[in-house]
Amino acid sequence: MRKKISTAFAVLLILSLISCSSQEDKLFRAIKTGDAGKVSELIEDGASVLETNKNGLTPLDIARLNGQTEIAGLLYDQVKRISEKDINLIMTGKFEKQLNLLKEVDRKRIRSYNSYLSANEKLLNLISDDKRISNDLIMEEEKYFKLHQALIKDYINSKVDLIDEIEKEFDTFNYAQNITKPDKRHIINVNIMFRLSNMN
Repeated sequence: MRKKISTAFAVLLILSLISCSSQEDKLFRAIKTGDAGKVSELIEDGASVLETNKNGLTPLDIARLNGQTEIAGLLYDQVKRISEKDINLIMTGKFEKQLNLLKEVDRKRIRSYNSYLSANEKLLNLISDDKRISNDLIMEEEKYFKLHQALIKDYINSKVDLIDEIEKEFDTFNYAQNITKPDKRHIINVNIMFRLSNMN
């Protein structure tokens, strides 16, 4: 009796593994044939968008290689949804200080840009007037332009540094290795930008 139970259990286990595997195979087949409806259905039924095939490619990789842009968009949204929770957790836990510093650089950048626009407007207003442009006005505009350019550089480089640090932390999650580097960095960047836009 005990042997029959263990045999039955082994058969059920093998069948469940085969059905899981065939579900992933169905997802890859649906992607190759361009059946977006079937892809959505399989994802809703639990097919993993982060599984890899025998060549180490994910469903998203296959969609992109086969030029299936609609399906690639759908799969990317799923990958993004899965990873955003962990990326947000990382940012909340470790990178609040860096986010605040980045926001301050962005505030300075915006202020300098507004000053540049104001100085530039003074120059442009002289086009229709019968007045000469002084060197002081030119120098004022150049000063604000150079400051704005320097702050753009600081902001972008600081953001890229932050993306690098968050990516290293995110790579410690097992499934992160199945997400391409550009996708990871894009998802992290979008999350940073969203957080910054919601900071006072």
